[in-house]
Amino acid sequence: MTTPVEVACMMTLPEEADTLFKHILQNARYAKRMIGGTPDTHKGKTVAICGAGPSLLDYLNQPQPYTDEVWACNSALPFLKSEGARVTHGIGIDQGEGMLADWAETFDVTYLLATSVHLKLVKHLKKHNRRIRW
Repeated sequence: MTTPVEVACMMTLPEEADTLFKHILQNARYAKRMIGGTPDTHKGKTVAICGAGPSLLDYLNQPQPYTDEVWACNSALPFLKSEGARVTHGIGIDQGEGMLADWAETFDVTYLLATSVHLKLVKHLKKHNRRIRW
């Protein structure tokens, strides 16, 4: 019989709150195309949201029903694209500079970002003429 082990976990943001607020202020000039600005544009549509966990291989290895959109979070985007999978959107979850490593290579998808993302990521995507929605 195994002895239970107590594990403590502390979750923190990659940036301090005041830094995130500065990101929001800096990104405000770019945030012109918002998600949800027009009601019912996706009514009746389907979406697959893919995280970068171990079940992502299941998504690739099993036949998937058709979905109208495929959204890939963080490093799931370059992984799925490298495997030839159909991806329509990239979702940036990390608000720190780490997303620059995940998205060093950019793709012809729509990038969905929070206004609190690091300004370097926004500049990187704009430099490669990528579509951004906030």
